[in-house]
Amino acid sequence: MPLRNNLLLRSLRFQLVTGFLIVTIPVVILLFFNNQYAIKVVRNQIAQSNQNTISLYMNQIDMGLEEVDKYLYTIATQETNLNYLKLWERNHHQTYNKAKIQIFKRLSKDIASYKLADMFFVYSDSNQELIKTSMHGYSFEEREAIAGGIIGLLQEKPEYGHHYYDYWSVLQTDSGNFLYHIVKSGTTYVGAIVNVKNVMTPFDLVDLGPRGKAVLTTSEDKPMSDAEFFAENPSLQLSYEKREYTLTGLNNRFLIVGEQSRKGMFNLIALIPNDVILEKLPVLQRIFSVLSFGAVLLVILFLFFLRKVILHPIRNIVSAMRTVSSGFMDSRIAERATSTEMEVMNKTFNNMVTQIQALKISVYEEQLNHQRAELKQLQLQVNPHFFLNSLNIIYNLARVKDFELIKDMSMYLVKYFRYTFRSGMALVELKDEIDHIRNYLNIQELRFPGQLSFRIAIPDNLLHHPIPLLVIQPFVENAIKHAFIMDKPLHIEINVNEQPDSVLCIIVRDNGKGFPAEVLARLLDEQPLVNEQGEHIGIWNVQHRLRLMYTHEQSLLTVTNDPNRGARIEIRLPLGGGNKRSA
Repeated sequence: MPLRNNLLLRSLRFQLVTGFLIVTIPVVILLFFNNQYAIKVVRNQIAQSNQNTISLYMNQIDMGLEEVDKYLYTIATQETNLNYLKLWERNHHQTYNKAKIQIFKRLSKDIASYKLADMFFVYSDSNQELIKTSMHGYSFEEREAIAGGIIGLLQEKPEYGHHYYDYWSVLQTDSGNFLYHIVKSGTTYVGAIVNVKNVMTPFDLVDLGPRGKAVLTTSEDKPMSDAEFFAENPSLQLSYEKREYTLTGLNNRFLIVGEQSRKGMFNLIALIPNDVILEKLPVLQRIFSVLSFGAVLLVILFLFFLRKVILHPIRNIVSAMRTVSSGFMDSRIAERATSTEMEVMNKTFNNMVTQIQALKISVYEEQLNHQRAELKQLQLQVNPHFFLNSLNIIYNLARVKDFELIKDMSMYLVKYFRYTFRSGMALVELKDEIDHIRNYLNIQELRFPGQLSFRIAIPDNLLHHPIPLLVIQPFVENAIKHAFIMDKPLHIEINVNEQPDSVLCIIVRDNGKGFPAEVLARLLDEQPLVNEQGEHIGIWNVQHRLRLMYTHEQSLLTVTNDPNRGARIEIRLPLGGGNKRSA
């Protein structure tokens, strides 16, 4: 992993992209933050300006409500007729009615002086009766709904000190939202109703943009007007911070500032569209804003251009080089219309690979011819070695004048040498090799009567699989030559089976004394075993032939000693005899 990271850091692709990003990213970041800072400054200015406007209008509203409050307290403390309303009407019918008429006349006369108020009212708790002024511009049903709402509030019998008596509160009816204030005087209540629409009328002259809104909200931040607007923008949150502006709505579409009333449980807020604010950015700053986003787009386009014209062609060349270095000489770079330099590099690389491939094929064919010649020579090395042993057997039989055995021996030798002289064949069927081994062992049984036994086990389905010529016989010959013990008969076993992953396994065992330690060590290192007497030359011969015919992954020759049994040779070949070196 560290090597891979080091190669990545040294790559042209990494250095080009990194260098470009080091230069461009700080510029883009500077433009972006400069743009954001300018937007924040403009928003602060717009927020402060509108905050001052909101505060001014809220003060005007509070002053108007305070004038109404003063009138209510004056009525509650100075109007003597209120005392008669505490009387029960049935016992003081005439006095009660006269006081009610006087109060109604005074309220109806005085309300003209208070443009903010829509209605004055007095409520007699003793008689459960509401005395109210007329409300112009309202239908009978609307007036009754408002009166019912007031009576419902008063009949709750709130204790003194409740906000009904301290602040202006919100009354919600089917006719709209109203502000109301109630002053208690014994068992009578004096109050006023103010329509929210009347309070907001001066804001029609304030420019908050085409979609900007000024609205009164309850203490729970619920709007008291413009229901359709807020239904279309359900994501608007009307809470705000006093000392700074707040962005609200989907994608922060509105800037919100507000002011809480000193006289009541409600707020006055302004919603200014964000796009209206951005229109007030200086022209130069708006250019920087466009440049910051344009720079990001330019970086993306340049990286795409860099990748197409330089990085991608270089990656193709590097990928092709790695493929060729792995031994796949058929790899070529597709010729695409890029730059002139890249086209020259691609054509030059493809020509070089073609020439190398042709040269490699020539060298490879020469090596194969050399290997075939060496393989034939190694195969023929077996024949002289065994030929001397065979002549020695015939000589001993001639000395005892056993002519029948000499005839059998001669026939076995004819078959044996006919098989071994098939030097032009690299592969033979397993059946032919096994028949040759049986023929050879028959020769040895004639040589050592009663001292040699053997067993060969092979499934019928493996008899026709190809294996190298004379790959088993040298190990059987080695067992007869080195495994005989004077007082113990020699037994040789040959087992052939098929193992997973399409492997043909041939095992040769004997019950002799096994291989010497130095021989096993040399065989493990694949070193030659030739001495003055030519001992073990057959084993090294097979080992070397397998290396010429197969790769290390295809074949495996293992020579070991079994505890208390003797030598054990295991040959593993690809099932089917695939000779990849000579293909």
